[in-house]
Amino acid sequence: MAVTMDIYKTQGYNFNACPTSENDFLNVTYESLVVKCGTKYDLELVTPPPKISFSHAVQEKFYEVLMIDPDAPSEKNPKCRSWLHMLLSDVKGSDLQNGISANANAEFNVVTEYKPPTPPKGTGYHRYIHVAFGHEEPLNRKEKITRCGFDIDLFTKKHTLHLTPDANNMFKTITK
Repeated sequence: MAVTMDIYKTQGYNFNACPTSENDFLNVTYESLVVKCGTKYDLELVTPPPKISFSHAVQEKFYEVLMIDPDAPSEKNPKCRSWLHMLLSDVKGSDLQNGISANANAEFNVVTEYKPPTPPKGTGYHRYIHVAFGHEEPLNRKEKITRCGFDIDLFTKKHTLHLTPDANNMFKTITK
Protein backbone atom coordinates (compact mmCIF):
# COMPACT_ATOMS: atom_id res chain seq x y z
CA MET A 1 0.00 0.00 0.00
CA ALA A 2 2.00 2.95 -1.25
CA VAL A 3 -0.86 5.40 -1.58
CA THR A 4 0.33 8.75 -0.28
CA MET A 5 -2.61 9.75 1.88
CA ASP A 6 -2.74 10.64 5.52
CA ILE A 7 -6.29 9.82 6.47
CA TYR A 8 -5.99 10.78 10.12
CA LYS A 9 -5.95 14.56 9.76
CA THR A 10 -9.42 15.29 11.18
CA GLN A 11 -10.96 15.29 7.74
CA GLY A 12 -7.70 16.69 6.51
CA TYR A 13 -7.55 13.57 4.35
CA ASN A 14 -5.44 14.35 1.29
CA PHE A 15 -8.33 14.58 -1.13
CA ASN A 16 -5.99 15.48 -4.00
CA ALA A 17 -3.85 12.36 -3.70
CA CYS A 18 -3.42 10.06 -6.64
CA PRO A 19 -1.77 6.65 -6.35
CA THR A 20 2.01 6.69 -6.56
CA SER A 21 2.09 3.11 -7.78
CA GLU A 22 0.11 1.26 -10.43
CA ASN A 23 -0.53 -1.37 -7.72
CA ASP A 24 -2.67 1.15 -5.79
CA PHE A 25 -4.76 2.36 -8.72
CA LEU A 26 -8.52 1.80 -8.51
CA ASN A 27 -9.87 1.50 -12.04
CA VAL A 28 -13.08 3.51 -12.45
CA THR A 29 -15.00 3.50 -15.74
CA TYR A 30 -18.13 5.46 -16.63
CA GLU A 31 -19.48 3.74 -19.75
CA SER A 32 -16.54 4.28 -22.16
CA LEU A 33 -14.71 6.89 -20.03
CA VAL A 34 -11.75 5.53 -18.07
CA VAL A 35 -11.00 7.92 -15.19
CA LYS A 36 -7.46 9.27 -15.09
CA CYS A 37 -6.66 10.42 -11.56
CA GLY A 38 -6.88 14.18 -11.04
CA THR A 39 -8.51 14.89 -14.41
CA LYS A 40 -11.45 17.28 -14.96
CA TYR A 41 -14.45 15.83 -16.81
CA ASP A 42 -17.77 17.19 -18.08
CA LEU A 43 -20.54 16.28 -15.64
CA GLU A 44 -22.57 14.25 -18.15
CA LEU A 45 -19.59 11.90 -18.67
CA VAL A 46 -19.41 10.90 -14.99
CA THR A 47 -23.12 10.48 -14.24
CA PRO A 48 -23.84 6.80 -15.07
CA PRO A 49 -23.09 4.20 -12.40
CA PRO A 50 -19.38 3.38 -12.60
CA LYS A 51 -17.70 0.04 -13.05
CA ILE A 52 -14.90 -0.32 -10.50
CA SER A 53 -12.03 -2.79 -10.45
CA PHE A 54 -8.74 -3.26 -8.65
CA SER A 55 -6.38 -5.66 -10.40
CA HIS A 56 -4.23 -6.06 -7.28
CA ALA A 57 -7.11 -6.89 -4.94
CA VAL A 58 -6.35 -9.89 -2.75
CA GLN A 59 -8.87 -12.61 -3.64
CA GLU A 60 -9.29 -13.78 -0.04
CA LYS A 61 -9.95 -10.28 1.33
CA PHE A 62 -13.09 -8.20 1.49
CA TYR A 63 -13.27 -4.52 0.55
CA GLU A 64 -15.23 -1.42 1.46
CA VAL A 65 -15.62 0.59 -1.76
CA LEU A 66 -16.65 4.23 -1.39
CA MET A 67 -17.24 7.31 -3.49
CA ILE A 68 -17.14 10.67 -1.68
CA ASP A 69 -17.24 14.40 -2.47
CA PRO A 70 -15.17 16.35 0.08
CA ASP A 71 -16.29 19.68 -1.42
CA ALA A 72 -19.98 19.62 -0.47
CA PRO A 73 -21.56 22.05 -0.83
CA SER A 74 -18.38 23.88 -2.00
CA GLU A 75 -14.62 23.62 -1.53
CA LYS A 76 -14.61 26.99 0.24
CA ASN A 77 -17.49 25.99 2.52
CA PRO A 78 -17.42 22.18 2.91
CA LYS A 79 -20.16 21.95 5.58
CA CYS A 80 -21.03 18.44 4.41
CA ARG A 81 -17.46 17.16 4.11
CA SER A 82 -17.69 14.52 2.91
CA TRP A 83 -20.82 13.76 0.89
CA LEU A 84 -21.13 9.98 0.57
CA HIS A 85 -22.15 9.04 -2.96
CA MET A 86 -21.77 5.29 -2.53
CA LEU A 87 -20.72 2.65 -0.02
CA LEU A 88 -20.41 -0.98 -1.04
CA SER A 89 -19.43 -3.27 1.80
CA ASP A 90 -17.87 -6.72 1.95
CA VAL A 91 -16.96 -6.79 -1.75
CA LYS A 92 -14.98 -9.98 -2.36
CA GLY A 93 -11.46 -9.42 -3.61
CA SER A 94 -12.07 -11.78 -6.51
CA ASP A 95 -15.13 -9.74 -7.55
CA LEU A 96 -13.23 -6.47 -7.27
CA GLN A 97 -10.45 -7.89 -9.45
CA ASN A 98 -13.00 -8.70 -12.16
CA GLY A 99 -14.91 -5.43 -11.76
CA ILE A 100 -18.12 -4.53 -9.99
CA SER A 101 -20.92 -2.20 -10.98
CA ALA A 102 -22.29 0.28 -8.49
CA ASN A 103 -25.86 -0.64 -9.37
CA ALA A 104 -25.61 -4.37 -10.06
CA ASN A 105 -27.13 -7.10 -7.95
CA ALA A 106 -24.17 -8.80 -6.37
CA GLU A 107 -23.02 -10.65 -3.31
CA PHE A 108 -21.78 -7.52 -1.58
CA ASN A 109 -23.80 -5.30 0.74
CA VAL A 110 -25.00 -1.99 -0.74
CA VAL A 111 -24.94 0.21 2.38
CA THR A 112 -25.44 3.47 0.48
CA GLU A 113 -26.77 3.35 -3.08
CA TYR A 114 -24.91 5.15 -5.83
CA LYS A 115 -25.91 8.76 -6.45
CA PRO A 116 -24.17 10.54 -9.33
CA PRO A 117 -22.14 13.72 -8.90
CA THR A 118 -24.34 16.81 -8.47
CA PRO A 119 -22.09 19.75 -7.65
CA PRO A 120 -24.28 22.83 -7.05
CA LYS A 121 -24.03 25.44 -9.79
CA GLY A 122 -21.61 28.22 -8.98
CA THR A 123 -19.55 26.20 -6.47
CA GLY A 124 -16.64 25.42 -8.77
CA TYR A 125 -15.05 22.07 -9.39
CA HIS A 126 -15.72 19.28 -6.90
CA ARG A 127 -13.39 16.35 -6.28
CA TYR A 128 -14.94 12.88 -6.44
CA ILE A 129 -12.88 10.20 -4.80
CA HIS A 130 -13.21 6.44 -5.11
CA VAL A 131 -11.41 4.39 -2.47
CA ALA A 132 -11.16 0.72 -1.53
CA PHE A 133 -10.21 -0.41 1.98
CA GLY A 134 -9.34 -4.09 2.42
CA HIS A 135 -10.13 -6.22 5.47
CA GLU A 136 -9.86 -9.89 6.40
CA GLU A 137 -13.40 -10.72 7.57
CA PRO A 138 -16.83 -9.50 6.39
CA LEU A 139 -18.12 -6.52 8.38
CA ASN A 140 -21.78 -7.49 7.84
CA ARG A 141 -22.77 -3.83 8.01
CA LYS A 142 -26.49 -3.14 8.34
CA GLU A 143 -26.70 0.44 9.58
CA LYS A 144 -27.64 3.30 7.30
CA ILE A 145 -25.15 6.10 6.95
CA THR A 146 -25.97 9.76 6.52
CA ARG A 147 -24.64 11.09 3.23
CA CYS A 148 -23.90 14.65 4.42
CA GLY A 149 -20.93 14.84 6.77
CA PHE A 150 -19.59 11.33 6.21
CA ASP A 151 -16.34 11.24 8.18
CA ILE A 152 -13.85 8.97 6.45
CA ASP A 153 -11.46 9.19 9.42
CA LEU A 154 -14.12 7.98 11.85
CA PHE A 155 -15.24 5.30 9.39
CA THR A 156 -11.76 3.78 9.11
CA LYS A 157 -11.21 3.91 12.87
CA LYS A 158 -14.62 2.43 13.70
CA HIS A 159 -14.09 -0.55 11.40
CA THR A 160 -10.36 -0.92 12.13
CA LEU A 161 -9.45 -0.53 8.48
CA HIS A 162 -5.93 0.20 7.26
CA LEU A 163 -4.70 3.75 7.79
CA THR A 164 -4.45 4.18 4.04
CA PRO A 165 -6.75 2.77 1.38
CA ASP A 166 -5.58 -0.19 -0.65
CA ALA A 167 -6.51 1.66 -3.83
CA ASN A 168 -7.98 4.97 -4.92
CA ASN A 169 -8.79 7.26 -7.82
CA MET A 170 -10.11 10.82 -8.11
CA PHE A 171 -11.63 13.12 -10.71
CA LYS A 172 -13.10 16.61 -10.76
CA THR A 173 -16.31 17.92 -12.29
CA ILE A 174 -18.47 21.04 -12.28
CA THR A 175 -22.04 22.07 -13.04
CA LYS A 176 -21.91 24.73 -15.74
